[in-house]
Amino acid sequence: MFIAQNAAKETDVGRQLIMKGSAMSAMTDQIKGVDASLEGISGCGKSYILSQLREALHDVPVTIIEEVEDREGAALDQGIVALLRKHGDRYFRSGHPRTETLLLLALKAYDAEVEIMPALAAGHFVLEDRSIDTVAIYQALILAPSEPQKQLETANMLYQFACQWRQPPQVTFLIEDDFTTCLERAQRRSANLYSAEETALLHAAANLYDRYAAQEHHRERIVRLDRQQMDFEEIVRVIQTTLVTWQTRGE
Repeated sequence: MFIAQNAAKETDVGRQLIMKGSAMSAMTDQIKGVDASLEGISGCGKSYILSQLREALHDVPVTIIEEVEDREGAALDQGIVALLRKHGDRYFRSGHPRTETLLLLALKAYDAEVEIMPALAAGHFVLEDRSIDTVAIYQALILAPSEPQKQLETANMLYQFACQWRQPPQVTFLIEDDFTTCLERAQRRSANLYSAEETALLHAAANLYDRYAAQEHHRERIVRLDRQQMDFEEIVRVIQTTLVTWQTRGE
């Protein structure tokens, strides 16, 4: 009896996932715009690049998905952010890493459901200031401390899990720069010095981003932009050209 009940439950869950997948496929078929994310550690310059992209794309409809720390309002996403802030530190750590991971992924699912999919259906360029890749990277570090290989495996698993619940960005831009320079910018922006432990986690994130993006199954969708080799104008131009190319590919 117990086995039969479990089998029935698993069948129901399977049906629900199939229905959810069909609904997501239907929404994907309606996409006319392009969803892109900007990823990278704090201080890499994403916010400035986004401001420049706003100007460069002034003649086309653009929807910006703000980074967690920059959000305002009273919608459901703010409720999730408030909960994470109330009990967590700079990295939203409160001692419950699995729960925190699911809350952050729920936030990204909310973004897709409420903001991104409608914008894409309307033909907008969507620019996400960090998306599911960043959640995967940072939470992998927190879930598997001091285990480099397991961190990479966990990051891949979290990305794939997130893709079951929302459409991932079609293209991801990884902004990279000298770590010391990034740390200085991040500390100026937050007006608070990073502790040695927080600095170590930020450095580990930079290293994991590098290993994560170098994997063959991520290379096609992740465009790496190194500020030590490119100026802001060139980076903005590459992003703008890539977005137009993706839009043309979808027409």
